[in-house]
Amino acid sequence: MNAHTPGPWRAGDDDGYIYDKGNVIVATVMNDDDARLIAAAPEMLGLLKLAQVRLFMLDGANAEYEVIDALLTSLGVTNRG
Repeated sequence: MNAHTPGPWRAGDDDGYIYDKGNVIVATVMNDDDARLIAAAPEMLGLLKLAQVRLFMLDGANAEYEVIDALLTSLGVTNRG
């Protein structure tokens, strides 16, 4: 997997850019909705990992855990937690 810029990220003010915490542009997009969605990606990944851990703690064999595990694997995320 290629290196990436760690979050948090933020969408610019209607400028089509996504910035990292040092205000460096990490991506350019076509519209503000895309910018907000991409800027939220690091936080959403963190929440997905947390959901995976919590589901595993409840019952590691349930379908929800397997779906999240498959999604994280497809995203190239192999660590747990």
